[in-house]
Amino acid sequence: MPSETRTIFFEQDELIDAANAYRDAAERPLSRGKLTEIRAEPAAFDRIVLRYITDAGNAEVALTYAQMTELLIRRCKELAIPLPRLGRKHIIPADDGMGLVVRLSDKSGVAFEREMARLEGLARLGAPMAPA
Repeated sequence: MPSETRTIFFEQDELIDAANAYRDAAERPLSRGKLTEIRAEPAAFDRIVLRYITDAGNAEVALTYAQMTELLIRRCKELAIPLPRLGRKHIIPADDGMGLVVRLSDKSGVAFEREMARLEGLARLGAPMAPA
């Protein structure tokens, strides 16, 4: 089945801006120090480390890959970067940043919505819902 994959790359400074915006929205209790670096550990550890400099010294906050994906999706919305609602989204570590990967399958987009509308119409009529 055909699919499309799109990757939106965030460099380190963009990741820091995204994390600060996320923190300022009070969505997560992230440190109030100066965020200096965001690094992904291998996916097997499911951990993204945010390193801060605070008045009390250095601090680290850990996020899961799912939380970091949520953070980057939110940042895309803030920056008006369109993301397909039905696309599967996940992150991948890259050299000095991170990629938000969006994958669309043949069940995504207009074709999927047309099929759902057709099935809903058949359901209202009480007709069998066989594929077209």
